[in-house]
Amino acid sequence: MIEGETVTPMLLARRFTINPVLVIVALVFWYWMWGVPGAILATPMLAVDQDRSATASNRWQRSATLSKADPATLGASRLSLG
Repeated sequence: MIEGETVTPMLLARRFTINPVLVIVALVFWYWMWGVPGAILATPMLAVDQDRSATASNRWQRSATLSKADPATLGASRLSLG
């Protein structure tokens, strides 16, 4: 019970924060688009979008790091060029 009410929320709050201005903008926009169901779903959709953006950013950083690596480690040695 203590873990579910204190430990987990504290750990998640440090890792995942949403800008309050974005929450208000999302609420207004989705309320305008879909009414009450949009307002209810606005924050979860914003959280999913933020998570996907962070994941895409991490993938881009990893690919940029790998592109600087030795071509042999990327499997390029198995390719025939010409």
